[in-house]
Amino acid sequence: NQQNKQQQNQQNQQNQQQNQQNPQQGGAGNNQQRQ
Repeated sequence: NQQNKQQQNQQNQQNQQQNQQNPQQGGAGNNQQRQ
């Protein structure tokens, strides 16, 4: 569980970074689909 939590936190941070980089692509929706 701890490892899964760390991986999820890391993915969330990456997704947030991509959202900031690509706001015009609607990053939030894309991130939800990837997860």
